Amino acid sequence: MIASWRGKIGWKGLIAIAVLCLLAARLWVLFGPEDADDWQLIRSYSGILDPAEGPISAKVYSFAHVGSSYTIFQNRIGVQAADGSMRLFTWPDDNLAGTACDVVDLDGDSIKEFVITTESSARVVSYRKGTFSYREKSRDWNGSDDLLSATVLEMVDLDHDGRTEFVVFGHTSLEAVGKDPPQPKVHQWTLRNGFQPGSDRLVEVYRNRLQEGHRAR
Repeated sequence: MIASWRGKIGWKGLIAIAVLCLLAARLWVLFGPEDADDWQLIRSYSGILDPAEGPISAKVYSFAHVGSSYTIFQNRIGVQAADGSMRLFTWPDDNLAGTACDVVDLDGDSIKEFVITTESSARVVSYRKGTFSYREKSRDWNGSDDLLSATVLEMVDLDHDGRTEFVVFGHTSLEAVGKDPPQPKVHQWTLRNGFQPGSDRLVEVYRNRLQEGHRAR
């Protein structure tokens, strides 16, 4: 059978068909029906994201598939706008599937962001005027909407100003890896600049919180 097809369309044609089949399988996984068993609902939200657009309804899903032909880790955000139209977002890569999602105003502009997290990472997706926005990680992580921690990642308002800080842990140098424990670093997110390091004062506030927690035990 294969020999017969090979004679008609050649090896290049068979390869093209195989590639198309693989692509179709991936598209079905990413954009298939919402009730597909592999998509897990991790957050529902109804309310205001962008005051300029009015109330919306949103659902955030997580998907993880490890197979012999392809591996996908993905999240999907679906937003139904006030006019009934649907908007859909998935990551431009397929190597992270967050298991939790917060909907919170990170930079104090009255517009809420989707913050999708794992135990040790965070990704921020903005939604403004009906459009999703996400910046992939940069070489030094600054300026993107990605953040990664060597251990756990914490979201907390350290200075009680109504803005969320992200506490990650990392080493100060490659030589310290495996020798010294990871050190806390504080990051803040804004729409304009993405994730940026916070002040040394915020790091000190976090260290003091840890010390107070140890003394209370």
